[in-house]
Amino acid sequence: MLRLGTWLALAILMASPRPGVDGYEPKRIRKVADLRDNMYPVMGHWPCVLLLNATGSAGCSTREPVWATLQRCEDMGCVRSIAGDRTLLLPPSVFPRAMREYLDGSAPVDEGWRGRVRGMLVEVGDGAGLNATDLGDASFSPQPAYPQAELRPANDPGTHQWNPHGFGATDRRFEDFPIALLDFEGTDLARTFARVNHETEYVKPDRVASADFLMQSALSSKQKLGVPKVTEENSAYCLAARACLPIGGYSVIATSPPRASPPVRSDDDGDARARPGRRTPFVLVSARLDATAMFHDVAAGANAAMSGLIVLLAAAEAYAAALRAAEAAVAPGEAKATPAKRVAFAAFAAEDWGYAGSRRFLWELAGGGADAGFGAANVGDVLGLGDVDAAIELGAIGLAHRRIPPDVASPAVFVHAAPGVGGAGLADAIIKTGADVPGVSLRRSADGVPFPPSSTFSLLRRDAAIPAAVLAEYDDRYIDPFYGGAFDSGVDAVDPARMARVAVVLAKTLLNVAAGFPPGSAQLARATEGVDGAGVDATTRELVTCLVDPAVGFDCDRARALFSHATGRWSSRYAGVLPGLLAKDHQSPLGKSDVQRFAWNFLANATADRHLSSFKSCASQEECGGGGGGGDVAEVCVGATGDRGGFFGRQERLRSKRRRLIERDERRGDASRLGADDGTSALYGQLDGDDGTSAEPGACVAASVGFVPALSHRLAFDATELIWRLGATDPTELALGGGEDPVWTESNWPGSVGITATV
Repeated sequence: MLRLGTWLALAILMASPRPGVDGYEPKRIRKVADLRDNMYPVMGHWPCVLLLNATGSAGCSTREPVWATLQRCEDMGCVRSIAGDRTLLLPPSVFPRAMREYLDGSAPVDEGWRGRVRGMLVEVGDGAGLNATDLGDASFSPQPAYPQAELRPANDPGTHQWNPHGFGATDRRFEDFPIALLDFEGTDLARTFARVNHETEYVKPDRVASADFLMQSALSSKQKLGVPKVTEENSAYCLAARACLPIGGYSVIATSPPRASPPVRSDDDGDARARPGRRTPFVLVSARLDATAMFHDVAAGANAAMSGLIVLLAAAEAYAAALRAAEAAVAPGEAKATPAKRVAFAAFAAEDWGYAGSRRFLWELAGGGADAGFGAANVGDVLGLGDVDAAIELGAIGLAHRRIPPDVASPAVFVHAAPGVGGAGLADAIIKTGADVPGVSLRRSADGVPFPPSSTFSLLRRDAAIPAAVLAEYDDRYIDPFYGGAFDSGVDAVDPARMARVAVVLAKTLLNVAAGFPPGSAQLARATEGVDGAGVDATTRELVTCLVDPAVGFDCDRARALFSHATGRWSSRYAGVLPGLLAKDHQSPLGKSDVQRFAWNFLANATADRHLSSFKSCASQEECGGGGGGGDVAEVCVGATGDRGGFFGRQERLRSKRRRLIERDERRGDASRLGADDGTSALYGQLDGDDGTSAEPGACVAASVGFVPALSHRLAFDATELIWRLGATDPTELALGGGEDPVWTESNWPGSVGITATV
């Protein structure tokens, strides 16, 4: 009995590190469970997980928990001098340098300090939110120097260093080497334990971190030796084993004006693609719908992705309003001039994963998957889209507000023209239009600068002569040092005022290259005047609040008026995974992320034909029929905020596979879910729970808008066996060049995955 009491007293002493400036305090011990929690406290974090593609794998996994003494290093001198097996705790300013040196291929990874480090934990920041530090040389970009270089055009050597800050960790495989970004509570806990180790000079018993990153798709050493006959981790293997799911989602496409003729099947008598008024040439305006980061659940993409999406949405609203203003200028009895070409506004999903959204859209447009995209018809048939006549893409256009020197009054937007005469002409038209918009300067990219990595690659591989241009904040290299990382977040990453001016330039450019109103006509004058700069500015600022500001998110006024969010006001912009895919469900809001449903509702509302809309009350798409208010444009239900949040929430959590790293159970008690703690609640909102809004009906409007799957055409879902099957590459696609679809997947991983600190 005395021995038991002595052991218990020693355990309590060991399990109670002194609270300090880091803020962690152990629980007051009232029961055995409290003692256990103090001895094995959980570190809240966002992990690096295992990803697979057609040719291999990337990311992190462990075969069993990795144990190592916790040590905090504030500089590389400390990192290089570690004396034993260590799990390193690193500030966000040090991690990129440590990782760059760890990945240096000039020496074996098991030599020097690299052979002693067992994992890396990254602190969430300095308390100023997820914007890293204010240091002028701070950077945090785990992406490679040339993102997705394997999918570049055939004439691009792939040697250009687009991302000078990139340390390339996202392309590397880390076996038995856990890497995670800690949340605020996890950072406090890790700092406290690391401080105790430092003060005791790492004398045993020390404080260790135990990381269990078991991934179901990770092959064991025995398997890699050929027993059984699986020697490489890849998507084909893990899909067949039901151990992973495809990374993807749904792109959102809307046309302005909506198609003015009923849908036709591509197998109708005659060539439906060539029929006037059926499938017609169009101007494609695109941006990314989602983002990426090494730690997926904190992928915000404020500048890298959301800035372009915001400009696209604001420009779509402004352009549609300008067309309505032009129509109002027609005098009684005067013939109305219809736009020469329609504009398709495309928010492409999963572009960081093999340009999945743009490739799938263009494959369907070319006739592939005629019975897949819209249940019974091809995307081109339903939306009335023929060939792409010109393309304008919006890249990172937030003008990296935090990186613009204060003496630069008007930072430039660079127009990158695709090779060929057509691209140069389109770029010149954009720049000419921008000359009349104050507050923003547009320039051609410098001579010799290659065409930047973009969704336009998907288009040029099909027709290199198509006039195309990419608008971006950079010339020959990315200026945002947080590109593709967890710290590309928050309103400080973008400049709404300058983004609004870019949206004005885009809307006015479309009046020239798409609408084609006669020069000097009253319609052109009214349309140009109809692009209201003040209104575009207000819309842009509102969209920044909705899509970039985690303190508000989809609790913004515009979002609350358009739809009912499913996962709380803020969630990661990571594309997520697709548990299944049935053609009949493609146009249903079920299984779509909040960002996808917001973009769909926004574009439908912005581009709708007001004259042909019935505006009858609706609660679902089934209540809106084709024909609307006397026309033949199909109607859709926009703005229904019915109390279906719980149902949509379950669908969204299934779709995105937002697993809890730490499940609630008796052993762990009231464990925090992924990313949920006192420090991050203000940043990420309530990931579960009702938003408190009352149910409001929507309205039926005449709009041409739809979802298009964003994943490789090689993937097909077997609804009978409930399994994804990977087929052969379409021979036509294979002949296009530009690299085969990588078919990215994410490994399944159990809820028990996590990191604990151990005394």
